[in-house]
Amino acid sequence: MGKRVTLATFAILLAGSLLAGPWGVVRGPGMPDRALDGRDDSGAAVLSDADLPAGSTDVVFSNSVSIGGIALSGRELRFSAAKEGVVLSTTCAANAFLLRDGNWTFDGLEFSGPGVLPEKAHYYGGAIDCCGGALTVTNCSFSRLAARFNGGAVSARLMTGDVRFSDCAFKGNVCGPKNGTGGAVYVSGVLDGPTATL
Repeated sequence: MGKRVTLATFAILLAGSLLAGPWGVVRGPGMPDRALDGRDDSGAAVLSDADLPAGSTDVVFSNSVSIGGIALSGRELRFSAAKEGVVLSTTCAANAFLLRDGNWTFDGLEFSGPGVLPEKAHYYGGAIDCCGGALTVTNCSFSRLAARFNGGAVSARLMTGDVRFSDCAFKGNVCGPKNGTGGAVYVSGVLDGPTATL
């Protein structure tokens, strides 16, 4: 007699198969699209410099996904969505995006968090923690994100290039509980260095 599969077991198998698929693609001039499917133990999307081929210029999110950690440095990269309604969610226990010394652009993305300050919230930027370089954020929304110190949604620290936000929405983002700065956005730079446009 065959093995009986309950509805609950089927749901778990289906969820597992969905988690196994790509969550996005990386693009660049003269190179074919390359699927991105890296995930941590919880199934959240992860990405590091080693995952991106030379010449990569764009990371495009195909579907809504939980972000477990995208840690990149020294690149010029644009993050966008393949379609409307793509939501990047995070627990805010770690940075969704941890970016260092590059030129970073976010366009048309929706970031969502847990709505409360987690006990082990990351220190800076519930969605984006950018340290050094330049940051441009356009047509993005940030809701219910949290950071332990600065930038409930976005932290741009020690920036050496300009920081620009345009046509973005921020709702219900928090930082703290003590001495936090910038419930939505925190920006700091080198003296006589970059400008911030919000």
